[in-house]
Amino acid sequence: MAFAQYARTTKTYSLSLVDGTGVQLPTIGPPVWAITSMLNLDSTPAPYALISLNVSPDGLRATIQTADRAGTVTVAATAQLDGRGTVTQSFTLNIGAAPVVAPGAVTVSFAQAAPGPI
Repeated sequence: MAFAQYARTTKTYSLSLVDGTGVQLPTIGPPVWAITSMLNLDSTPAPYALISLNVSPDGLRATIQTADRAGTVTVAATAQLDGRGTVTQSFTLNIGAAPVVAPGAVTVSFAQAAPGPI
């Protein structure tokens, strides 16, 4: 699984732990998120942080803020399922340079989201 995000932006990612019928699985404690690799565009290890990761208290959401450099980051989430062992899933985040936008070409809009901590 892969996502794209521009440099110097913030997005929130959600984790869903469900069985084959769509029922939420019980966990023992909150899932743990981790950055497992950070690579430059030339696939060499990045000697600096490409992202910062802020996880919600319940472990089901994480906000990723990208730095000012492009690259590829792999993020993993691990959850201990009640009576079913441990599950780990990861995704790749491709960080690209922000596009050049002509003045006046940007449309600004607002959206309402459900209240609550991240």
